[in-house]
Amino acid sequence: MSFRTFHGLSSPTFKPPPLDGSLLFPDVFEYQFERSSNHPLFLYADADGRLETLLWSDAVRAFRRAAHISRERIRGANAGTAPPVVAILAVTVQVQRSQETPPNLNRTELAHHYGNLTIIAGLMLAGYIPFPISPRNSDAAVADLLQSTACRHSYVSSDSGMQKLAAAAKARIFAQGFGELEIWPLPRFQELFVASNIPDTRLIGASVKMEDVAIIMHSSGSTTFPKAIRLTHRILLEMGLIPYYGEVDFCGLTTSAHAAPVFHMLGLTHLPYAAFTGMSIAAFSPSQPPVPPSPDRVFDLAITTKASMLTCPPSFLETWAQNPIRVQLMKSFVSFIFGGGPLQRTPSCCVAALNVIAVVSSHIDPVLVPIDDDSDVFRVFLKTTHTPAILNAVIDGVPALDTKDLVQRHPEDHRFWKIYGRHDDQIIHSNGEKTNPVPIEKIILEDPAVKHVVLFGRGNFHVGAIVFPETPFDPTDTERSIEFRRKIWRVGFNAPQLATDHSFCRPAVEAANRIAPTHSRIFKEMILVASPDKPLQLTVKGTPRRGATLQAYAEEIRELYQDVDQSFQKHLPRPKQFNNTTSLDFVRQLVGDVMVELPRDDDDLFRHGCDSLQATWIRNSIIHAVTSSSGIDYQAIPNNFVYSHPTIRQLAQMLTKLSTVGTTENENGAIHAITGDETLRAHCRDLQRAWHAAEAQFGECRSRMRPLDSLEGLTVFWRDEIRRKQPHGPYRIAAFSASALMGVVLAKMLKVIGEAVEQLTFIDNGPALWLREDAEMQLREKTVAQLRDLTDRAVENMLRADPAIPPEALASNPNLRGFGSVGLGDKSVRISAMFMTVLYRFLNNFYPDAGEKSYGAFAGSFSAWLNSIDVACAVVVAEHGLVKFNMGGAWLDLGASYLGPLATAHVLDGVGHWGIFSDERLARNILGV
Repeated sequence: MSFRTFHGLSSPTFKPPPLDGSLLFPDVFEYQFERSSNHPLFLYADADGRLETLLWSDAVRAFRRAAHISRERIRGANAGTAPPVVAILAVTVQVQRSQETPPNLNRTELAHHYGNLTIIAGLMLAGYIPFPISPRNSDAAVADLLQSTACRHSYVSSDSGMQKLAAAAKARIFAQGFGELEIWPLPRFQELFVASNIPDTRLIGASVKMEDVAIIMHSSGSTTFPKAIRLTHRILLEMGLIPYYGEVDFCGLTTSAHAAPVFHMLGLTHLPYAAFTGMSIAAFSPSQPPVPPSPDRVFDLAITTKASMLTCPPSFLETWAQNPIRVQLMKSFVSFIFGGGPLQRTPSCCVAALNVIAVVSSHIDPVLVPIDDDSDVFRVFLKTTHTPAILNAVIDGVPALDTKDLVQRHPEDHRFWKIYGRHDDQIIHSNGEKTNPVPIEKIILEDPAVKHVVLFGRGNFHVGAIVFPETPFDPTDTERSIEFRRKIWRVGFNAPQLATDHSFCRPAVEAANRIAPTHSRIFKEMILVASPDKPLQLTVKGTPRRGATLQAYAEEIRELYQDVDQSFQKHLPRPKQFNNTTSLDFVRQLVGDVMVELPRDDDDLFRHGCDSLQATWIRNSIIHAVTSSSGIDYQAIPNNFVYSHPTIRQLAQMLTKLSTVGTTENENGAIHAITGDETLRAHCRDLQRAWHAAEAQFGECRSRMRPLDSLEGLTVFWRDEIRRKQPHGPYRIAAFSASALMGVVLAKMLKVIGEAVEQLTFIDNGPALWLREDAEMQLREKTVAQLRDLTDRAVENMLRADPAIPPEALASNPNLRGFGSVGLGDKSVRISAMFMTVLYRFLNNFYPDAGEKSYGAFAGSFSAWLNSIDVACAVVVAEHGLVKFNMGGAWLDLGASYLGPLATAHVLDGVGHWGIFSDERLARNILGV
């Protein structure tokens, strides 16, 4: 691969080093000392905000002094033996050098970013091998790293935390017969960067080859202890050449390294980048108090130091993306470099608005291997275009690195990719389904009550979560555990947010469930509250070590699954035999014990708040009762019978039948779902057949379990029903009548998860109709009950105008005669009323939270939301349908012209609002044939 950009060719102060590998990495320091001595390397803002600069001449002298100190303290190896490995175990906060000494911390030691880089460079000049170790490791992990690298020397910062960690690790390795670990204090700032009696002459080191180890790093240890990664001099040289494959000349630019610890590769890369490109590194001042790098502090210092590039964890970008002022300032940066985790969709959409593009490692030659049969998710292998530190695979006959990273391809533009997760993080369930824990955990972690979360479920049907509270408590305290689960479970929904950032969920478990596939949703009772008595092992990224955490809670997880699988009310008295009377009494008592309020015998349980776990309890209790009395094999009973028999009476009838005949099969071979009494289907059989044909064609999944608490909840349900029948797009979606808005939300949801939507068809309605001034005025001035009444009257009028509905049908059925006056006791009308209620609540979210409601305020946010559909839309207008009622002038197309240039309108003559389903032209339009 050839270079694309050569750096610093026109700089008066920087001279690029040879790029042919003729110099080892430590030799490049001396090269720059001689040829770029007046070029800035380190920058920082002092306490007064003044910008201070350390030139290459200052830095290399400090490197040499660090080398002399290390040579004096640590005697080198004998000729022919391996050079000593020297660990660096230091806090990454910034340290004072004034008289205001922080507690337990040497006021002059170098524990800041360029201080650690100085120690590393000095050890290399001394001929030693530096080994920066994350202070987030446990003493057991540190001891394991020291033993695996034969490290017997360590620089340790003077704070009590690092001193205790080093002492504990030292005791461990001594007890295991490894020998003594020499611990040395970090050099002081004055010793290295201020005139001192320590020599700054160049040292002559032992003969070093390009393939010799230059530095040791370590992995994050997500599943086991972190592993040492040895980087050769060749790797460091190639690291410095990475910017040469990009398109921006780094010379003269400053990168903010305030949030990049040196023990992470993100922090280490700054030194080779600077040595080969002329880039300068901005870090914390050594005179500042020792404070951790927060997002606000890092961003402010990046601006103060005039940085044009910034390296940070993805969480910092996510924080800045929520601040409009920060977003505007971000436009002045050349690049943002992040790693260690994925960037979530909300900030990435915001970053997209900055007119920037994400580029990943343009210097590599990746091989993308599909996993399973999913053509959109790939495992990343890297062939040896450069020199990876680890080669653990062979691709096309060439040694390669299996990163075990998974990436997902954009469904439409195959040039773009996003991080999907880790191959070894995927949870494979007992039914073969897979759960990617990363995005689910990320959403739950946004809840301020949650500190850490680890999903589990390998080999089980359901997924669960170990949740570590921000404020730990004893999980055996039942009341506190219940309150904690309730606290992190549910939050609200903001519809305008869906328009602006494509996010339809807010922090909480319920929000994570909204974006998760059905098999990956977390039941409330599958939340395992972590115990403060169990030690938590963290990776260098500050995340729990997944393998160690799951092992520590293995017994609790096993018991939790056992409790859920066997969650039946054993205390309930079981009748000697089940008949119509005893079965009804038993189910009433069973449901009453499970649900907060006992529904009536013919009421839908799910309309009364029965959730998935309660349904599981009801199911298991009935199975226990039946199998105990009749010896029926519970595996022969369908898992979903509570959903297909969602009333007390239907469950009792099924229970009686199971107990008497010992089978769940009827003449059609299975228990059928109870689908509900739809008004027109019950009274227009010809139209009913046409509707059923449309169902088969359009993929409508009919079920009684429709969550009607919110529009997004209902839409998520239908999204999952659709994906159950067709897991992946492209999709063609049709939304009938008042469900037009739900069609828009559904299309957006599918696009958010990377699925393609070919067409969105609105059948005799259109979402843009809410932009009519009279419609908005009604929404603003009338109550929900009044709006429902208006809707009922409109439905009645369209029923009477529909040529497909005979007058006798209207005259013979009270549900069609005087529709608006029908009481909510009727099931179909009640469900319709509930749907209209959540629809109106959804629309009201487009008004501003504060200030007076107005047409302008509503129309602005609502039209922006509609214009973000980015899907080809078709509005099918029935001649005798909605258009006959107050739809004049510009609205004869039911608002198609307001949906953008991709929208079209199609008028079907001779049909009404419901009779349109008997017209084959509708099917052709929806199916695109």
